[in-house]
Amino acid sequence: MSAMKGKSIIEVTSFFALLAAFGRWRYAVTQSVWSPLTQSFALGLLMILAPVLLILITRRSFEVYGFTLKGWQANLDVGLKGYLARFLPWGLGYAIVVKLGGSYTDPTGAVVLSAAYMLATAVLLRVLRKASTKNKPVSDLLLVSGLLLCPILVGLALRRLTVAVITTVVWQFIFSGFGEEMIYRGYIQSRVNEEFGRPWELIGVRFGPGLIVAALAFGLSHVANTYNPWVGQYSLSWYWGLWTFFAGLFFGFIREKTGSLLAAGLAHGLPDAVGEGFAVLLGWRI
Repeated sequence: MSAMKGKSIIEVTSFFALLAAFGRWRYAVTQSVWSPLTQSFALGLLMILAPVLLILITRRSFEVYGFTLKGWQANLDVGLKGYLARFLPWGLGYAIVVKLGGSYTDPTGAVVLSAAYMLATAVLLRVLRKASTKNKPVSDLLLVSGLLLCPILVGLALRRLTVAVITTVVWQFIFSGFGEEMIYRGYIQSRVNEEFGRPWELIGVRFGPGLIVAALAFGLSHVANTYNPWVGQYSLSWYWGLWTFFAGLFFGFIREKTGSLLAAGLAHGLPDAVGEGFAVLLGWRI
């Protein structure tokens, strides 16, 4: 008799639910003694440690789960291409939302940003299909470093640099960018792919149900951002979850294209770190 299909779905769903429940409980019991900054960085560490510990406990391959630097030069280049592709939702999307008087948590924002991420995904996949094999790792590393330092250096030049600017850049790049990728595209997407494989193909990229499951989990995590019964919060941000589902597909395709979390982490964390760093510095509402 063949083994029951769907064990990976049960496993990743249980992991996702337990991680979400623990994170909210931990916030409730520590909010009176921990500062918001400490709370934020504790959450970031949880996102990084949880999938790493699970892979260690189950004795699975870190490389299979995307925790590898193999081909890092090419993946660094792909990550920067992902950074550029995200200017569509970051730039065009937010500009339209602001022009229409909306936000990323309302119907207008959800529709505009969902469409922007679908367009960004199509553009990126076509660019990657024709990607050059001539990589420039040194210049790419310098570019990444320069972009990350940009809000900080501008803050110094304007004499407006604060701890909040620095911590925003660090948190968005390391914990939001790479931390979330380790959970969703690293553990969840890879685990489901282990069971169901990657039977489908789109614009030269093979993928499977793992990509869809990880994107759904990513979207649901944002739906539940405003939900914490431990502190009396019961609202759900369905529109926030809608467009982040499509963002999850964007990052998921990068993961499938490269086999590594490096490119997806850069494409996720770099625009958020630079954009939100400047937003804090200049007092922009995002």
